[in-house]
Amino acid sequence: MWNWKTVYEDDTCAFYCDLSNLIDTAGDEEGCYAGAEHYMPLPDRCGIWTSLFLKKKAVKKRYVTARKKGGLTTSGYEDYHYSLCLVEFDRKDMKYRVIPAADYDEKDQQIGESVLLDNIDPPLIDGVTVDWSGVRSRKTHAMIKALYKMFSA
Repeated sequence: MWNWKTVYEDDTCAFYCDLSNLIDTAGDEEGCYAGAEHYMPLPDRCGIWTSLFLKKKAVKKRYVTARKKGGLTTSGYEDYHYSLCLVEFDRKDMKYRVIPAADYDEKDQQIGESVLLDNIDPPLIDGVTVDWSGVRSRKTHAMIKALYKMFSA
């Protein structure tokens, strides 16, 4: 069950996190990953499921065009609504990365694997990256900083 909470919103995007599905992303000796319980402190490396909504039609259109150029399916993307992403934080080193997982339509049906943050020039959203980057960097988008602040307090 998802438990979505608004993290950030402006005129270009809306960003939500799932309070019920936090993940410890540092596997144990056997490569298993544990869920983080709300009553326990967050581990040094954790993942937070998020949903990212693009508000501007022009940006959505650029995303569909990029998928087409990459040889990916665009079937169902006329109704593209949002992308489900895992935001991973390395709290010890103050770093983050975003791993896009899946794209959904307006009926919450999965329409494809997400490539929202692939090499689209110019980027669909500045300051959000799949590579480990500094949370406090000037280039980091305010939505990432807001999410980090939400879970580091």
